[in-house]
Amino acid sequence: MLVRAFWISILGCILLPSVWAQPAASVRERIRGSYLGLVYGDAYGSLTKNWNPSQILIGLGNLKGIPKEVPHLNILRAVGEPQFLRTRPFGLISAAAQQATLLAIVGINHREYWTDLSTRDWANHLIAGTKANIWRGHGKIFAEAVTRLVRGHDLRLTGSFSAGIGAAMRTGVLGAIYHLDLDSLRRASLESSLVTHTDIRAVAIAYATSWTVYALLNDYPLEFIRRRLPAEVEHIELQCLRLLQSGWQINGTSPHEISRSLRNIMAKNPQTAEELRSLIIENATQVVGEKRIELHINNPYSLLGGIHAVLLPLLDDIEPMQSLSEVVMLGSDTDMVAAIAGSILGARFGDAWIPTHELKFFDRWNRMASEVTFEKPMPAQKFEHYLAYERAALEMERSLQADCALRLPALRLLR
Repeated sequence: MLVRAFWISILGCILLPSVWAQPAASVRERIRGSYLGLVYGDAYGSLTKNWNPSQILIGLGNLKGIPKEVPHLNILRAVGEPQFLRTRPFGLISAAAQQATLLAIVGINHREYWTDLSTRDWANHLIAGTKANIWRGHGKIFAEAVTRLVRGHDLRLTGSFSAGIGAAMRTGVLGAIYHLDLDSLRRASLESSLVTHTDIRAVAIAYATSWTVYALLNDYPLEFIRRRLPAEVEHIELQCLRLLQSGWQINGTSPHEISRSLRNIMAKNPQTAEELRSLIIENATQVVGEKRIELHINNPYSLLGGIHAVLLPLLDDIEPMQSLSEVVMLGSDTDMVAAIAGSILGARFGDAWIPTHELKFFDRWNRMASEVTFEKPMPAQKFEHYLAYERAALEMERSLQADCALRLPALRLLR
């Protein structure tokens, strides 16, 4: 694997000199960045989840990071009482980083290679988290899948029929953990995704995320990554179809939708974020029709928010924090899209740009990032520590929402 990465890098230098640049950040810093970027993207995107751009400007202004204080009155004016009462603590992570951290714990425990035992371990951790009632900000697709796991269903049959990005939002960590083992990366991305999502499109965009992180950590040139990505995704789509013979429940009605879309979009060589978003919307319109889905660039559908999150960090001449802020300011499913984009941006630019001090429990995230790089050993009681943190985070969220309810009568008078 190291030899393969070396020769691809050399070929990139020879054939693509215009796009090749030696990364400013070390591999260690970029591994940390891939994890911390996911965590930060999730927390940052949680601020504006399901808001529209005008609500964001009214409630939070032009964001350049996570604000220190919660502007209660502005949020109430922007989104109304029901949404105001669901306000989350600023800097607190949500479902994407929750699941990604749990997946990282499993991956680190099975870092030599991913096997059937690894997939079972992932399912058992999901069951334990469900029984502990720790999940926050997750959707019904995930809830339905883990409920089937808790009821004892075969893990090959528990995934929900969704072409969304609920699996992709967590798989960036696998690209970091298995950045020297492509076979384990493929299997881990595939099987961990299928446990909760059985649609090939959901698995394909999850692998597109993890492979892009892997490729960046192996110093593949940007142009090579953009050209190779559709073929890598097509490989995993075919692998999904082969798993049908192994008893996995898989929805293969649109088996190559993601690889074809990636190929079509990248063939037009978008140079700016605006061009890229226009091409993604145009492609989704052609594939599924504008009446079947909401054509928002951050829609949690793999063809929209998924492709947006994967390809945006691969554009030339971008600044990571600015790119992530643009995603957050666009609204819709910003937590998942920003988590994916943040992970890839971190793998490309390292961890120096990520303001982890804006996160709640930021020491925990820095410690976990060191465990993902294998610089620090993971404690034997790591899962128990994980549950304890999540219980504390849940209490923090409930406390803020109770405070919002207490403030509401007085805020009504000022509104």
